[in-house]
Amino acid sequence: MSFVLQCHEIGTDSHEELLKVLHELHTSTKTFHLYQTEHKQTESKLRLVESQKKKLELIIPKEKIEKSKKIRLVDKEIQKVL
Repeated sequence: MSFVLQCHEIGTDSHEELLKVLHELHTSTKTFHLYQTEHKQTESKLRLVESQKKKLELIIPKEKIEKSKKIRLVDKEIQKVL
């Protein structure tokens, strides 16, 4: 085999390997962005629910907080988010 054909074959193999790695990188990047978006949405929801709980705790008298159905529902929502 001539030197030129060997170089061409090495170049072709390298190009194919590079395309394969780029495809894997693209797939990984898409997955990362999807997870990042989900994470941000979950954090926002958690902050909202925690804020609702704090407001309820301010409104409901302290002696009734433990028995409050609204507080229990908010606590369940927090557990779902976590």
